[in-house]
Amino acid sequence: MGVHGRSIVTARPISCLRRRGGRRTQRHQRPQRRAAHRPNRPHLKGDEQTHVVAVDAADVTIEGFRISGSGTDLGDDHAGVMVRAPRATIRDNRLSDVLHGVYVKGKDRAVVVENVIEGPPCVVRAH
Repeated sequence: MGVHGRSIVTARPISCLRRRGGRRTQRHQRPQRRAAHRPNRPHLKGDEQTHVVAVDAADVTIEGFRISGSGTDLGDDHAGVMVRAPRATIRDNRLSDVLHGVYVKGKDRAVVVENVIEGPPCVVRAH
């Protein structure tokens, strides 16, 4: 699997689904394994300056990816996936090293399910 090293902004309805053997994975073909246990996901790697994926069109599906490398600006709410349009589906992705995992910014009927979101390692210090 390759690494896509730039941010993605959707301008039209699309479905980004992981493929197996050149064929789109259909819902009835999906194995029952959880998101954390699927190796070899396509990797969407951000530039660490903004969102990795920005959903700006209605009816977009993002499914089956490894997503990492968002910016870290709280004022801009940088996220692995920023949803700014209605009826988005964000399913079965593994997000890491992102400020916000999936940020749904005031839009109707978003579905966010079966994603694994991991933050950076934390160091706890006793005072």
